[in-house]
Amino acid sequence: MTQDATEIKAAIARHHASMVQDLKILATTVMEADGDDRERTRHDLIAYIDAELLPHAQAEESTLYARGGKEAALTTLVASMIREHDVLRSLRNDLAGHPTRTTLMLDTGAFTGLFETHATKENEFLIPGLLAAGVDIGALLGSLREELTGH
Repeated sequence: MTQDATEIKAAIARHHASMVQDLKILATTVMEADGDDRERTRHDLIAYIDAELLPHAQAEESTLYARGGKEAALTTLVASMIREHDVLRSLRNDLAGHPTRTTLMLDTGAFTGLFETHATKENEFLIPGLLAAGVDIGALLGSLREELTGH
């Protein structure tokens, strides 16, 4: 692996770790809140998911996953990761409904756990698989950045 590829892989892992940490902080706040605070923290969690996580997932699907799906060794992994995005979207919708305290706790925990596992799979399997296939991750990340920011 080239130094550039190593740096890109590390940057992706740091970005995912940052998102996971932010999500865990918000999830913990939701789980510890009562009354009106619970509703406010639930809205904060949903706002973070809508502003950061779901756009990131959509951009990944149109860049990294689209390219990974062309590699025979990665097609099953990519299909499972897209399915995980579908589950994350469904959990987000469940959180936005009118959950009971119990379902709010369960859905918050499920979303957080699935997102963390998903990010780990990207770091440990998808990105290395793309690199092993000779994919220019830097170019794909440029497309991903453009999709997320419009620049």
